[in-house]
Amino acid sequence: MHKLTVQLSDKSGYNYDLVNDKNGKIIHSWKRAKMLAKWIGGYVPGNGWNFVSYVDKNGSGKIKVKPNKFIIPFREAINRKIKTQLLTEFVTDSEFKKVMKQAKKETGAPLKVPSKTAALCKEAGKLGVNKYDYRGKKGRKRDTSGLMYQYYAYVQGWGHTKFKGVAGWFLDGADESSSGYDPILGWVYKNHHHKIFDYSHMRWQVTSDLQAAQIVGNLRKGQTGVEPAYYLAKDYYNSFGENKDRNVVFDYVVTKVDAWMKENKIETL
Repeated sequence: MHKLTVQLSDKSGYNYDLVNDKNGKIIHSWKRAKMLAKWIGGYVPGNGWNFVSYVDKNGSGKIKVKPNKFIIPFREAINRKIKTQLLTEFVTDSEFKKVMKQAKKETGAPLKVPSKTAALCKEAGKLGVNKYDYRGKKGRKRDTSGLMYQYYAYVQGWGHTKFKGVAGWFLDGADESSSGYDPILGWVYKNHHHKIFDYSHMRWQVTSDLQAAQIVGNLRKGQTGVEPAYYLAKDYYNSFGENKDRNVVFDYVVTKVDAWMKENKIETL
């Protein structure tokens, strides 16, 4: 069990620090109470703001998190110096490729996603939404043509109907009796390598990239009289019946769409 403390920060520009009780090191810092409340709410639903209020009043508050449930707070860059045991959901590109190449060798099947999936990923790269982080700031571009990026899109159901959702890839993709069976995914699951698809941050980034791309794909540079990013994203989610409340991916989408619109000089209402 990870024992963590959220405390009022004395660092300029930040209000709250997340500290590892084991070594006293700061894991993450927040400027906005809203973002801290969202993160806490992921562990204690409905009590995020109560926790923030407690920290504001008492100076600090403690939380315990199971190692396999720890989610990296909303950030783009990963500090590689953080202890690996605190990053149980972190998967590197090289680790992912190693497992997938072994799956290819053992099954003889190609490492290939549906053509429509690949096309959607490449379109996100063409539009440039893959260069924005969760704050809407430009950073290192996510490789939309990369194996890991495209497989994360594939297992989430983008560009095909073989299976959908986080669990669909192993409920159908790894089931030989299913029409959606994929020998690569089957090998990955049956050989207990399923955690290579458990990297939440990667899922959030890929999903928000593809959703943002579908939204901005209907806009043109210099366009005027456009609804603000929040309402464009809200309409998009409503059209698919998706829940936007307390949804970190929705927040990512809004910031990416907003950043793209500003860069392309689109005037909002």
